[in-house]
Amino acid sequence: MSVMRHQAEREQRREIPKQNGGDYAEPWRSKGCRALSLAAIAQVHTGIILPAVDVEAMLLRLSEDPLVVRPDNAETGTREHHIINEAFAMCGRPDMRGRQVGVRNQRGQGWQADAPHDYVIPEWPTSGSVGTHYTLEDADGTELYDSWEGDDLITGEPRRRLLYRVWEA
Repeated sequence: MSVMRHQAEREQRREIPKQNGGDYAEPWRSKGCRALSLAAIAQVHTGIILPAVDVEAMLLRLSEDPLVVRPDNAETGTREHHIINEAFAMCGRPDMRGRQVGVRNQRGQGWQADAPHDYVIPEWPTSGSVGTHYTLEDADGTELYDSWEGDDLITGEPRRRLLYRVWEA
């Protein structure tokens, strides 16, 4: 999907709920930015915005497997792609899949740093107790979703960029 199409769709639809907008319970409210950014991949890709209550219920259900996401601190695990896939199903596209395909550090190096990708989740350093914050960008670096209102906690450039690809199964 092109950047222009993303921008046009974003302007024509309501925004994805914010984690600190009062719509999520703990731990999603204060620590769920990566999990919410993963769910946002499907929402941005399909143009369908899911109610916060449905996303939270999905995350709670998926947290039964701590390798997907942990229920106590919202930390994602090696099976985090289940969040993207379940969000696609909730958006009416169970035929779509998504997965991390690479990691790029500040110097442009890392695991599969040049892998073709559709979305990026930058890992921002913060002054908050968690120490990191995640947002969602398209492949060209245009911000598509930030689960936090304001950038008051961001203390520098992203430490690394997590690369994600989506495809039709």
